[in-house]
Amino acid sequence: MFLETFASVTRNLDLKIKEDRAIPAAWFDVLLHLHEAPESRLRIGVLAESLVLTPSNATRLFDRLEKAGYITRESTLEDRRGVYIVMTDAGAAAFMDTLPGNRRRVEEIFLGHVNDEDIQSLHRALSKVYKANQR
Repeated sequence: MFLETFASVTRNLDLKIKEDRAIPAAWFDVLLHLHEAPESRLRIGVLAESLVLTPSNATRLFDRLEKAGYITRESTLEDRRGVYIVMTDAGAAAFMDTLPGNRRRVEEIFLGHVNDEDIQSLHRALSKVYKANQR
């Protein structure tokens, strides 16, 4: 049931995003992680791990976001091989422009069908599964 629900919600969110001509959900996900990070920057490996993508798909996603001007890649000072993904001003503007619509879409497709008790139970259950599966 979990995978079917995830697929259905994701599919409906993607359809609504296309209807609203908003940035893709995967782009929003990257920008959200960067928005929440100190200085709007994360090491590429940390960001890639937090996304529900393979490493090669994450790299292609970062390439598209960089081409759109929403992120840049910066070498780390402490490790010559390390790279940070940094949100640009254009990326921050796109994130803030998309945020109200995404809240509305999530409310319509997901949160509008559950109550506060359901959300608390779901959060507790998913937190347990998440913690049990951390490496």
